[in-house]
Amino acid sequence: MSLMLHGTRPGHGVVLARVALGLWGGGCRRTSPAPQPGSGQSGAPGTSPQEPLTLTVFAAASMTDCLDEFGTRFEETHPGVSVKTNYSGTQELKIQLEQGAVCDVFVSADESHMKDLVDEGHVSDPKVLAYNKLCVAADKQGGKVSSLKDLAKKGVRLVVATPDCPAGKYTRQCWKKMGESKEFGPALVAGLARNVVSQEINVKLVLSKVVLGEADACFVYASDVLGQDVRVLELPEDVQVKATYLVGTGKRAPSPKTAEEYVHALTSERGADLLKEFGLAVPAKAE
Repeated sequence: MSLMLHGTRPGHGVVLARVALGLWGGGCRRTSPAPQPGSGQSGAPGTSPQEPLTLTVFAAASMTDCLDEFGTRFEETHPGVSVKTNYSGTQELKIQLEQGAVCDVFVSADESHMKDLVDEGHVSDPKVLAYNKLCVAADKQGGKVSSLKDLAKKGVRLVVATPDCPAGKYTRQCWKKMGESKEFGPALVAGLARNVVSQEINVKLVLSKVVLGEADACFVYASDVLGQDVRVLELPEDVQVKATYLVGTGKRAPSPKTAEEYVHALTSERGADLLKEFGLAVPAKAE
């Protein structure tokens, strides 16, 4: 049996929240002029008037709302700096860097992609930034899914992220645990796998399918459903998977000093407070 609670944070049964427009995760936070060659760092001496500096951040789509707010605050405390954030699935951002794109800061939704980028010389000094967990978001209007076992029923349209996307990888790890559990078992997992009608390249696109009525349910992060008009089904702890986010600086960062300031601010106590405000857990040292 599930409970319906009203609130701003997931964590206790089924949560009903409000729809927020603009949940697609791809694209950039804002358009900004490209940094000028030799523009230097923020506040560099001998530059009058100060030339604009664009700080380019590549970040997992699930961090969109949080990092949009953080970017605004960072700009307020760093006059002359414009934060331009490129959001997508971590695996898509990784490919962009491998094909020659350059960023100042990289925020990954898993450890494996970050490790690859560090080993390949694209990102340096990665730090654990935050943790997330999975949940199921269901269309509360259609009423096909009111429990986790409903996901395997015939006719249910289920959407997940692609296997190479961190959210998709975590989803399949969860399914493996479900298949091994007494509560669910392999037959249920086989049924929900058959009900997958779409696989998306980032978690924001996954959630949009349910919000727009194009799917009955999806596996997403708990932080994604804050403020969304969906029914949220929590996963039992024995099948839950912890998502780990990391942040690092680009090895070829055009603005390395400002990139370090961004990471320092994001991993500070105030940064941790903001992360928690948007439904993320933080490392113990930042508590």
